This record gives sequence, structure tokens and C-alpha cells, in this order.
Amino acid sequence: MKWNWARRDRRGAIALVPGECHWLIAEGPAAEPALVAGGTITLEGGVFPPPPEGIRQLLSDKRVRWAVVAPLAVRGAIATLPALPDADLAQGTRWEAEKMFHVGDLDPVYDFEILAPATEMSASAAHLGLLIAVRRSAVNHWQEWTQRLPHPLRGLEPAFSAAIRAFCHFAKLGDRRERSFAGVYSDAGSAAAAVFARGRPLALRNLSVRIPRDGDPLPLHGEEGIRNLRETLLACEDRHPFLAIDGLCGMGSVDRDWLAQAARACQTDVLAAAPPPAGVPESMAASGAWFLPFGSLLAHGN
Repeated sequence: MKWNWARRDRRGAIALVPGECHWLIAEGPAAEPALVAGGTITLEGGVFPPPPEGIRQLLSDKRVRWAVVAPLAVRGAIATLPALPDADLAQGTRWEAEKMFHVGDLDPVYDFEILAPATEMSASAAHLGLLIAVRRSAVNHWQEWTQRLPHPLRGLEPAFSAAIRAFCHFAKLGDRRERSFAGVYSDAGSAAAAVFARGRPLALRNLSVRIPRDGDPLPLHGEEGIRNLRETLLACEDRHPFLAIDGLCGMGSVDRDWLAQAARACQTDVLAAAPPPAGVPESMAASGAWFLPFGSLLAHGN
């Protein structure tokens, strides 16, 4: 793949997982990023987060504005948000997140993102948004790490947010736009399932009943995760009588045997993984390593 540095409006995204750094560079609008380069760097030493020296050369060119995707433990939910001015919307979403998550004692950082604006929601004056809560101490830890990088970043976000954004993009492609499925995602910080129908997100649930109070990974295995997934799908079908889930699509570190077991319990099928967009290097396509950095490139800066 040739690197054409003639243009300067390039955005890069780095997804850090234990032992590896997956990265992509794109140009063009966030809604349809055109990928121009990508790859995987093996991180030595077994330390996580890794020493910045391992990716310093990648970040050294100022013509690329980089964002980092980190495996932070997250609580997330999909909710309808009022179509208000930005300042009022921020305050309203914080109140909604506090009501949903009940983790105020952990001094959390709340954030939100509009997944479907009110203008795209038929017969609705409300946005469809993603709400998240992250423990402040965990965010501070990663922010201190980014200060050791050679240049300021354009953003730092949980892997959870990038994954949901990538699933939203995937749900609008090809025949997925007319179908319903559950995207199941797991990483070192969060495990969740998001239900999509006709290209829109309907529901989101963390697949562990334990709130991530100490930053430990949420387990995505055994009966607990399957039970929560099944309850989520049944609740969606109760609210939407004509909804029929076509299958489960797993990305991230979701165990394939677990996914097959979950599909049998939910009486559905395992769908093929999300197809890589044009421009993803072959080395990243087969493993799904492109998923998180691509999701980050779709960000609109909320």
C-alpha cells in the first residue's frame, strides 16, 4: 500500500489491546472515511498500557491527527435524547445517565453520542443516543499516558464506544439494512450486546451483571452472559412484535464457541463477522483488528 502524503487532512486511529497496537489512517468525512494505510505493531515487554516509545514513530508525523482507543471498563445504554441545544442536551444526558447507571459513588465520567439524529427518526422529535459511564480514575490513568506521547491527540475514547459506532455503520450496509441482528462485542474492558433492526440500534446491554467498579475486565463466558443476552433479545421482541432476530455477529475478543452456544440458546444463527471496508490491509482483515480503529474514525467529535 502506497502512502500518499500530498493531502494534510488525515485522521488516524490507534486501538490498543494487550500485546498489540492496531492502527488505520483515513481521509475524507467521518461518515465515509477513505482508508489509506493501516497495520499492526507488536508491543514488547508485557506492560499495559505500553510504554509510549513503542508507538512513538507511528505518531511522529504531524500531518496525521491521531486518536487512541483504550479498553476502559464502561457502562453503556442506548436512550432517546431530547432535541435540545448542545449545552442543554449535555446536562440532560448527564441526568439520564445518572438515573440509568447508579454509579455516582464511583466518581464517573459521563459522555454521550448521537447515533441517529432527530431529523432521521421518523415521527420523532428526539435523538437516539449512546450513553456511557467510565470511572474517572481510569480515564485519568490513560490521560496521563497520552501526555507522554510526542504530539497532542485529537481524542481518547473507550473501545466500547468505537465498537458500537462500527456496528452502527455495519448495520446500514447491504442486506443488513433490511435485517435484524445482535452485535456482540468484548474486549479487555467491556462486554456488551447491541440489537439493530433495519439499520438502527434498538437496545444495548452490558453482558455482565457486575458493574465494573475496579477496572477489571467484564467476563463474557458461561451462562451469565448468555442469560443476559437472551433476556435482551426477548425484551426487544416484546417491544417490537414484528421483530425477528436473524442472528448474532461477534467482534473483538468474543469466544467463537461461546457465541455458538449463545446462538443455540437464543434460537438463532451465528452471522459472518462484519466485512472489512475497502482499504483495510489483508493482515488486519482476517483477524478483525480493523474494527476498533475504524469505529474511532467514524467519530464526529462528541
